[in-house]
Amino acid sequence: MTARHLPMMLRFLRRMGYWPDAAWPRTHNERMLWRKIFDHNPEFATLSDKVAAKAAIAERCPQLPQARLLWIGTDPDAAPHDVLAGDAMLKFNKGSSTNLVIRGGVPSREEAVRTMRGWLRRGRRREEWGYWSIEPKLLAEELLELGGDGLPTDIKVHVCNGVLTHLWVVDKSSGNSLTLDAGGRQIDGWGAGYEARLPWSETIGQLGRAAASLAPQLAAGLDYVRVDFLVAGGELYAGELTFYPAAGFDLWYNPEMAGRLEAAWDIRQSWFVKTGSGPYVEALRLSWQP
Repeated sequence: MTARHLPMMLRFLRRMGYWPDAAWPRTHNERMLWRKIFDHNPEFATLSDKVAAKAAIAERCPQLPQARLLWIGTDPDAAPHDVLAGDAMLKFNKGSSTNLVIRGGVPSREEAVRTMRGWLRRGRRREEWGYWSIEPKLLAEELLELGGDGLPTDIKVHVCNGVLTHLWVVDKSSGNSLTLDAGGRQIDGWGAGYEARLPWSETIGQLGRAAASLAPQLAAGLDYVRVDFLVAGGELYAGELTFYPAAGFDLWYNPEMAGRLEAAWDIRQSWFVKTGSGPYVEALRLSWQP
């Protein structure tokens, strides 16, 4: 297995600083590597597709609002004039960091079309199987005004087999964040890259509790997923379901955060182990422990 997946193993070594045990994963990051190699749950492809996920989210959690869809297509030149001349959020359905804000027609239509063409030229995400079979599409959504007034732009809830380990509350506009438990209370430990603290408030606590109540509905049947919400106008909106957070190299300044995930994420509840067969799968079922 090491020879077959040597580039992935070496990338893990460079990023994490130790050689992984991908066949018998112990750490959270090793389990992410294991997922990439072994667990090809068909739901990953459906729920990673930003277009298909909208329908799935609506079915799982109909009370959760979503940004209104303005256009779906495959040809950037076919994007409606009124969409690109107004306010919109452009997205690529199978990519990360592929969002473009259009506000009052800026950036120009030419630049927006050029950006979308670049998204379509992107190759297959080499390690993240869930994206491989997704048919490339472009979409435009209504532009939500996120955050503001001391509120975060995003709330990201880590859910393992229906158990919430923690919520990462992020204000992308300021680079501040804080971490909450399922009760909306602040706990120590924030994500790498966000060194400053977002001040806790009762409103943030209420938003956290609301996200914590909705996340298990969206994560039903999944051994581990990060459920992402947006905050606009002081209300929660659906974001995304993320199966490979930080490409599997998530870090926390407080190691207790990784410990929470490692205690809760049981790969024996994965699609691969539940549906698979053979000596390796049986060994995992019988002997692997979180």
